[in-house]
Amino acid sequence: MKKFFFLFALAGLFAITLTDTGCNPDEPVVVGPSLNLLSESPLDQTPYFTTDFTINDTATYVPFGLEASKGSGDLKVLTIKDNGVNVSVDRLIMKDLRTGNALTVNNPFLLLGDLVNGFEIEVLIDVHDEYATHDYTFEVSDVNDKVATQTIAVTAEFGGTPIDMTLTGVLLNQAGPAGTGGLDLDDGTGTGTQPSDTNAEIKDNGIDLSLPNDQNWIRRISPMNGSEIRTPGANFPSDFSFADVATKEEIQAFFEDGEALPAENANNEPMSDVVEVGDIFFVLRDGRYYLLEVTDITITPNDNADSYTFNIKY
Repeated sequence: MKKFFFLFALAGLFAITLTDTGCNPDEPVVVGPSLNLLSESPLDQTPYFTTDFTINDTATYVPFGLEASKGSGDLKVLTIKDNGVNVSVDRLIMKDLRTGNALTVNNPFLLLGDLVNGFEIEVLIDVHDEYATHDYTFEVSDVNDKVATQTIAVTAEFGGTPIDMTLTGVLLNQAGPAGTGGLDLDDGTGTGTQPSDTNAEIKDNGIDLSLPNDQNWIRRISPMNGSEIRTPGANFPSDFSFADVATKEEIQAFFEDGEALPAENANNEPMSDVVEVGDIFFVLRDGRYYLLEVTDITITPNDNADSYTFNIKY
Protein backbone atom coordinates (compact mmCIF):
# COMPACT_ATOMS: atom_id res chain seq x y z
CA MET A 1 0.00 0.00 0.00
CA LYS A 2 2.85 2.36 0.87
CA LYS A 3 4.57 1.54 -2.39
CA PHE A 4 1.41 2.27 -4.41
CA PHE A 5 0.86 5.57 -2.59
CA PHE A 6 4.45 6.62 -3.29
CA LEU A 7 4.06 5.95 -7.01
CA PHE A 8 0.76 7.83 -7.11
CA ALA A 9 2.30 10.85 -5.37
CA LEU A 10 5.27 10.82 -7.74
CA ALA A 11 2.97 10.76 -10.78
CA GLY A 12 1.05 13.73 -9.41
CA LEU A 13 4.23 15.70 -8.84
CA PHE A 14 5.35 14.98 -12.43
CA ALA A 15 2.00 16.21 -13.77
CA ILE A 16 2.27 19.40 -11.73
CA THR A 17 5.80 19.95 -13.03
CA LEU A 18 4.62 19.56 -16.62
CA THR A 19 1.79 21.99 -16.02
CA ASP A 20 4.01 24.62 -14.39
CA THR A 21 6.68 24.53 -17.11
CA GLY A 22 4.28 24.74 -20.06
CA CYS A 23 3.92 27.81 -22.39
CA ASN A 24 2.27 30.91 -21.02
CA PRO A 25 -0.82 31.41 -23.17
CA ASP A 26 -0.79 35.15 -22.32
CA GLU A 27 2.75 35.84 -23.71
CA PRO A 28 2.38 38.39 -26.58
CA VAL A 29 3.51 37.52 -30.10
CA VAL A 30 5.88 40.18 -31.49
CA VAL A 31 5.26 40.80 -35.18
CA GLY A 32 8.02 42.40 -37.23
CA PRO A 33 7.66 45.04 -39.95
CA SER A 34 6.98 44.35 -43.62
CA LEU A 35 8.84 45.86 -46.58
CA ASN A 36 7.83 45.65 -50.24
CA LEU A 37 9.10 47.07 -53.53
CA LEU A 38 6.66 49.25 -55.45
CA SER A 39 6.38 48.77 -59.21
CA GLU A 40 5.52 52.43 -59.86
CA SER A 41 5.12 55.78 -58.14
CA PRO A 42 1.62 56.49 -56.79
CA LEU A 43 2.23 60.16 -57.63
CA ASP A 44 3.13 60.08 -61.32
CA GLN A 45 3.38 56.38 -62.27
CA THR A 46 7.17 56.52 -62.66
CA PRO A 47 8.21 52.86 -63.04
CA TYR A 48 10.48 51.34 -60.39
CA PHE A 49 12.77 48.34 -60.49
CA THR A 50 11.47 45.37 -58.50
CA THR A 51 13.74 42.55 -59.73
CA ASP A 52 17.40 42.07 -60.62
CA PHE A 53 18.43 44.05 -63.71
CA THR A 54 21.32 45.16 -65.94
CA ILE A 55 22.27 48.71 -66.94
CA ASN A 56 24.74 50.15 -69.45
CA ASP A 57 24.80 53.75 -68.21
CA THR A 58 26.30 54.01 -64.73
CA ALA A 59 26.06 57.81 -64.75
CA THR A 60 22.30 57.88 -64.11
CA TYR A 61 20.30 57.54 -60.90
CA VAL A 62 18.25 54.34 -60.66
CA PRO A 63 14.75 54.59 -59.09
CA PHE A 64 13.28 52.31 -56.43
CA GLY A 65 9.98 52.53 -54.54
CA LEU A 66 9.69 51.21 -50.98
CA GLU A 67 6.51 50.46 -49.04
CA ALA A 68 6.77 49.54 -45.35
CA SER A 69 4.22 48.76 -42.63
CA LYS A 70 4.77 48.44 -38.90
CA GLY A 71 4.22 45.24 -36.98
CA SER A 72 3.97 45.20 -33.21
CA GLY A 73 6.38 48.09 -32.78
CA ASP A 74 6.93 51.45 -34.44
CA LEU A 75 9.31 51.62 -37.37
CA LYS A 76 12.68 53.11 -36.45
CA VAL A 77 15.33 53.13 -39.20
CA LEU A 78 15.66 52.64 -42.97
CA THR A 79 19.12 51.61 -44.17
CA ILE A 80 20.31 51.28 -47.78
CA LYS A 81 23.37 49.14 -48.51
CA ASP A 82 25.60 48.46 -51.51
CA ASN A 83 27.24 45.05 -51.16
CA GLY A 84 26.75 45.25 -47.40
CA VAL A 85 28.13 48.77 -47.00
CA ASN A 86 25.91 51.78 -46.34
CA VAL A 87 25.49 53.85 -49.50
CA SER A 88 26.99 57.33 -49.09
CA VAL A 89 24.44 60.12 -48.90
CA ASP A 90 25.84 61.86 -51.98
CA ARG A 91 24.64 58.87 -54.02
CA LEU A 92 21.06 59.06 -52.73
CA ILE A 93 17.94 61.14 -53.41
CA MET A 94 14.80 60.41 -51.36
CA LYS A 95 11.16 61.53 -51.55
CA ASP A 96 8.05 60.86 -49.46
CA LEU A 97 5.55 59.40 -51.93
CA ARG A 98 2.58 60.16 -49.67
CA THR A 99 3.28 63.90 -49.51
CA GLY A 100 5.48 64.41 -52.56
CA ASN A 101 8.05 66.17 -50.38
CA ALA A 102 11.79 65.68 -50.73
CA LEU A 103 13.44 64.08 -47.71
CA THR A 104 16.71 65.14 -46.14
CA VAL A 105 18.94 62.18 -46.88
CA ASN A 106 20.68 60.27 -44.14
CA ASN A 107 21.80 56.67 -44.23
CA PRO A 108 20.71 55.14 -41.92
CA PHE A 109 17.54 57.24 -42.22
CA LEU A 110 15.75 57.80 -38.89
CA LEU A 111 11.99 57.41 -39.26
CA LEU A 112 9.99 60.08 -37.45
CA GLY A 113 6.41 61.36 -37.29
CA ASP A 114 3.90 59.45 -39.37
CA LEU A 115 6.71 57.42 -40.93
CA VAL A 116 6.94 55.27 -37.78
CA ASN A 117 3.60 53.70 -38.70
CA GLY A 118 4.49 53.01 -42.31
CA PHE A 119 5.77 54.77 -45.39
CA GLU A 120 6.05 54.90 -49.15
CA ILE A 121 9.42 56.35 -50.12
CA GLU A 122 11.14 56.82 -53.47
CA VAL A 123 14.90 56.20 -53.42
CA LEU A 124 17.13 57.21 -56.33
CA ILE A 125 20.58 55.60 -56.24
CA ASP A 126 23.69 56.59 -58.16
CA VAL A 127 24.80 53.01 -58.74
CA HIS A 128 28.38 51.73 -58.81
CA ASP A 129 30.67 52.75 -61.69
CA GLU A 130 32.55 49.49 -62.15
CA TYR A 131 31.38 46.84 -64.60
CA ALA A 132 30.23 44.32 -62.01
CA THR A 133 27.19 43.06 -60.10
CA HIS A 134 26.34 44.68 -56.77
CA ASP A 135 23.57 43.74 -54.32
CA TYR A 136 21.52 46.71 -53.14
CA THR A 137 19.70 45.95 -49.89
CA PHE A 138 16.90 47.99 -48.33
CA GLU A 139 16.46 47.27 -44.62
CA VAL A 140 13.79 48.60 -42.26
CA SER A 141 13.99 47.91 -38.52
CA ASP A 142 11.61 48.68 -35.67
CA VAL A 143 11.82 49.51 -31.97
CA ASN A 144 11.76 45.78 -31.17
CA ASP A 145 14.83 45.26 -33.39
CA LYS A 146 12.77 43.26 -35.85
CA VAL A 147 13.98 43.67 -39.43
CA ALA A 148 12.54 43.33 -42.94
CA THR A 149 14.70 43.50 -46.08
CA GLN A 150 14.52 43.55 -49.86
CA THR A 151 17.56 43.00 -52.10
CA ILE A 152 18.04 43.66 -55.82
CA ALA A 153 21.15 42.72 -57.81
CA VAL A 154 22.26 45.45 -60.24
CA THR A 155 24.70 44.49 -62.99
CA ALA A 156 26.60 47.27 -64.77
CA GLU A 157 27.76 46.18 -68.22
CA PHE A 158 29.89 47.77 -70.89
CA GLY A 159 27.89 50.23 -72.95
CA GLY A 160 28.58 52.64 -75.75
CA THR A 161 30.36 52.36 -79.09
CA PRO A 162 33.56 50.30 -78.92
CA ILE A 163 36.87 51.90 -79.83
CA ASP A 164 37.79 51.32 -83.50
CA MET A 165 41.55 51.43 -83.15
CA THR A 166 44.36 51.55 -80.60
CA LEU A 167 47.83 52.29 -82.00
CA THR A 168 51.15 54.05 -81.50
CA GLY A 169 52.43 56.99 -83.53
CA VAL A 170 55.69 58.97 -83.60
CA LEU A 171 55.65 62.71 -84.34
CA LEU A 172 59.00 64.13 -85.48
CA ASN A 173 60.46 67.59 -85.04
CA GLN A 174 59.16 69.75 -87.90
CA ALA A 175 62.69 71.12 -88.42
CA GLY A 176 63.98 67.65 -89.30
CA PRO A 177 64.09 66.06 -92.75
CA ALA A 178 61.60 67.16 -95.39
CA GLY A 179 58.25 65.44 -95.14
CA THR A 180 58.25 65.24 -91.34
CA GLY A 181 56.65 67.18 -88.52
CA GLY A 182 53.04 66.01 -88.96
CA LEU A 183 51.19 62.91 -87.72
CA ASP A 184 48.24 61.02 -89.16
CA LEU A 185 46.32 59.84 -86.09
CA ASP A 186 44.35 57.27 -88.08
CA ASP A 187 47.32 55.01 -88.73
CA GLY A 188 50.18 56.55 -86.76
CA THR A 189 52.32 57.45 -89.78
CA GLY A 190 54.40 60.59 -89.98
CA THR A 191 53.69 63.23 -92.61
CA GLY A 192 54.90 66.64 -93.60
CA THR A 193 53.21 69.87 -92.60
CA GLN A 194 52.43 71.32 -96.01
CA PRO A 195 48.88 71.95 -97.30
CA SER A 196 49.29 68.82 -99.42
CA ASP A 197 49.70 66.71 -96.26
CA THR A 198 45.96 66.38 -95.81
CA ASN A 199 45.99 63.24 -93.67
CA ALA A 200 47.67 64.79 -90.62
CA GLU A 201 45.70 65.96 -87.58
CA ILE A 202 48.57 67.34 -85.48
CA LYS A 203 52.00 68.84 -86.08
CA ASP A 204 55.15 69.83 -84.23
CA ASN A 205 56.24 73.48 -84.09
CA GLY A 206 59.88 73.02 -85.01
CA ILE A 207 62.74 75.01 -83.49
CA ASP A 208 63.46 78.46 -82.09
CA LEU A 209 66.46 79.75 -84.05
CA SER A 210 67.30 82.25 -81.32
CA LEU A 211 68.33 79.45 -78.96
CA PRO A 212 71.41 77.18 -78.95
CA ASN A 213 71.09 74.00 -81.03
CA ASP A 214 70.82 71.73 -78.01
CA GLN A 215 67.96 73.82 -76.55
CA ASN A 216 66.03 75.10 -79.54
CA TRP A 217 63.35 72.44 -80.04
CA ILE A 218 60.08 74.20 -79.21
CA ARG A 219 58.46 70.87 -78.22
CA ARG A 220 54.86 72.04 -78.59
CA ILE A 221 52.10 70.73 -80.83
CA SER A 222 49.38 72.39 -82.91
CA PRO A 223 46.37 71.20 -84.94
CA MET A 224 46.37 70.66 -88.72
CA ASN A 225 43.75 70.45 -91.46
CA GLY A 226 40.89 71.86 -89.45
CA SER A 227 41.36 69.65 -86.41
CA GLU A 228 41.02 70.92 -82.84
CA ILE A 229 43.18 69.90 -79.89
CA ARG A 230 42.08 70.16 -76.26
CA THR A 231 43.67 69.32 -72.93
CA PRO A 232 41.95 67.74 -69.89
CA GLY A 233 39.22 69.84 -68.31
CA ALA A 234 37.94 70.43 -64.80
CA ASN A 235 36.14 67.09 -64.56
CA PHE A 236 39.02 64.94 -65.79
CA PRO A 237 39.46 62.04 -63.31
CA SER A 238 42.59 62.05 -61.17
CA ASP A 239 42.87 58.27 -61.56
CA PHE A 240 42.57 58.34 -65.36
CA SER A 241 43.94 55.31 -67.21
CA PHE A 242 44.41 55.29 -70.99
CA ALA A 243 43.93 51.51 -70.97
CA ASP A 244 40.51 51.80 -69.32
CA VAL A 245 38.96 54.00 -72.03
CA ALA A 246 36.76 51.61 -74.00
CA THR A 247 34.20 53.68 -75.90
CA LYS A 248 34.05 56.53 -78.38
CA GLU A 249 31.56 58.28 -76.14
CA GLU A 250 34.14 58.47 -73.35
CA ILE A 251 36.64 60.21 -75.63
CA GLN A 252 33.97 62.61 -76.86
CA ALA A 253 32.97 63.45 -73.29
CA PHE A 254 36.60 64.16 -72.37
CA PHE A 255 36.95 66.41 -75.42
CA GLU A 256 33.75 68.32 -74.65
CA ASP A 257 34.91 68.90 -71.07
CA GLY A 258 38.40 69.82 -72.26
CA GLU A 259 40.27 73.12 -72.36
CA ALA A 260 41.49 74.96 -75.46
CA LEU A 261 45.24 75.03 -76.09
CA PRO A 262 46.76 77.83 -74.00
CA ALA A 263 49.13 79.48 -76.51
CA GLU A 264 49.61 80.45 -80.17
CA ASN A 265 52.50 79.84 -82.55
CA ALA A 266 54.06 82.34 -84.95
CA ASN A 267 51.23 81.69 -87.43
CA ASN A 268 48.57 82.50 -84.80
CA GLU A 269 47.57 78.84 -84.63
CA PRO A 270 46.65 77.23 -81.30
CA MET A 271 49.68 75.72 -79.57
CA SER A 272 50.17 73.54 -76.50
CA ASP A 273 52.44 74.10 -73.55
CA VAL A 274 55.78 72.29 -73.64
CA VAL A 275 54.85 68.63 -74.01
CA GLU A 276 55.81 66.20 -71.24
CA VAL A 277 55.61 62.43 -70.89
CA GLY A 278 52.20 61.57 -69.45
CA ASP A 279 50.39 64.49 -71.08
CA ILE A 280 46.92 63.77 -72.44
CA PHE A 281 45.32 65.42 -75.47
CA PHE A 282 41.95 65.10 -77.18
CA VAL A 283 41.61 65.81 -80.90
CA LEU A 284 38.52 66.33 -83.06
CA ARG A 285 38.55 66.25 -86.84
CA ASP A 286 35.56 65.78 -89.13
CA GLY A 287 33.44 64.22 -86.39
CA ARG A 288 36.08 61.75 -85.20
CA TYR A 289 37.44 62.03 -81.67
CA TYR A 290 40.98 60.91 -80.80
CA LEU A 291 42.60 60.28 -77.43
CA LEU A 292 46.37 60.83 -77.21
CA GLU A 293 48.76 59.89 -74.41
CA VAL A 294 52.42 60.94 -74.56
CA THR A 295 54.51 57.90 -73.66
CA ASP A 296 58.01 59.02 -74.66
CA ILE A 297 59.96 62.09 -75.74
CA THR A 298 63.30 61.78 -77.50
CA ILE A 299 65.57 64.83 -77.51
CA THR A 300 68.64 64.95 -79.76
CA PRO A 301 71.06 67.88 -79.38
CA ASN A 302 72.33 68.50 -82.91
CA ASP A 303 70.27 66.95 -85.73
CA ASN A 304 66.60 67.90 -85.15
CA ALA A 305 65.65 64.23 -84.96
CA ASP A 306 63.64 64.91 -81.80
CA SER A 307 60.30 63.13 -81.48
CA TYR A 308 57.23 62.40 -79.38
CA THR A 309 55.69 58.94 -79.07
CA PHE A 310 51.91 58.78 -78.60
CA ASN A 311 49.43 56.11 -77.67
CA ILE A 312 46.33 56.79 -79.77
CA LYS A 313 42.71 55.65 -79.52
CA TYR A 314 39.69 56.53 -81.64
